[in-house]
Amino acid sequence: MEAGRLTLWLNGGCWLVELILLLIAVDGGRRFSGFVLGCALWLLAPFALLELAARFGRFPVLVNGSLMLTVMAGLWGSLMLGEMAFRVTTKPEAQDAALMVIVPGVQLMAIIPTIALLFGIGKVLTRLK
Repeated sequence: MEAGRLTLWLNGGCWLVELILLLIAVDGGRRFSGFVLGCALWLLAPFALLELAARFGRFPVLVNGSLMLTVMAGLWGSLMLGEMAFRVTTKPEAQDAALMVIVPGVQLMAIIPTIALLFGIGKVLTRLK
């Protein structure tokens, strides 16, 4: 279960990167408010789900798949939120705050069916053995 340990390590890194980007983008150095804490929990929800899948997954395909999902969701989320925070290619807009809701929502909409599919594949593979 080496992939499980790597997934948990990557999840920790993704959590840290997205939390730092959130604090830069939303709080702007002010005190840590309840709104920012709620946004942080929402941003970290996809990675919490992946961490649960990696930690309690009974099938190797689920553990390895959660590793790949962690990398893809982490990169995509960090690119989107990093672009919002640092403005590399775009200009600031009023709708930027919508990314705080949309990015984790899209990540969850991609992760939940994929985890269910990986669970089903793992179940079928164990029956075939």
